[in-house]
Amino acid sequence: MTQGRAAGLPGIGGRRCRPPALGCCLGLGPALAPDLTVRVPSGCPRTASERILVPPPVHGVLFDLDNTLAARDEAFAAWLGWFARERLGLDPADPETEATVARLLARDAGGHNPKLGFFQALKADFPALAGEPADLLADLRRRLPDHLPPLEAGTVGLLAALDRAGVPWGVVTNGAETQYLKLRRLGLEGRGRCVVVSEVVGVHKPDSAIFRLAAGHLGVEPARILFVGDHPRKDVVGAAGVGMATAWLRRGRAWPVDLAETPPTHEIDALAELHGVFGLDG
Repeated sequence: MTQGRAAGLPGIGGRRCRPPALGCCLGLGPALAPDLTVRVPSGCPRTASERILVPPPVHGVLFDLDNTLAARDEAFAAWLGWFARERLGLDPADPETEATVARLLARDAGGHNPKLGFFQALKADFPALAGEPADLLADLRRRLPDHLPPLEAGTVGLLAALDRAGVPWGVVTNGAETQYLKLRRLGLEGRGRCVVVSEVVGVHKPDSAIFRLAAGHLGVEPARILFVGDHPRKDVVGAAGVGMATAWLRRGRAWPVDLAETPPTHEIDALAELHGVFGLDG
């Protein structure tokens, strides 16, 4: 197998696969075709502190990007402070500015609400704001990576330990092609075995197809993959639907009551806790 640079791909080594192959990954074989198979793991430990492998043994890992590997909400808050000052002309010292920023952060909902709708509503709130919603969204996507903080030390250690152990890992993310800029900013350019971006491949989480194609590019069957993400439905339920074990990055939240029938295999508050799942060194 070889690795190269995809033409026009911003800084990520590898080849670009477009439909019908449905993949964007780093130098691996063809994607698995989507099917309707559903397997939900049962009887598995739910906390990383139990320090045992989930059955069957996990041979590969897939990570969500935003708010899992990347501190997306922290970056968005920093961008929004800049935007309120530079584009909306709000005074940072004015208490009303703080209230406006808080309201816009809530409207963003961690990036899970429609992003174009965010700017359409913003234009309605601030009619004098220059630029069309689509142009404002494109500008956000270009600027947001510059506001990302570095990877958490525990995340750096986990990825290094996976590499030392020869455990293949990759990234599956909803979003536009500018998600690759975040990987570059975080020092993950060229790292991992595959990167699958929803708007590039034409399918979004929690659709089972995106998980299956990522498994194919990772080179590991879904039942032997651990999917790690922060969103209960898009990450955990979606991955479990194709038979993957799951780790929910809860960060102090409780698992949603309406998803009680599909709990994650593991609940963690930091990626470093996954050392115990694999029995990896620190």
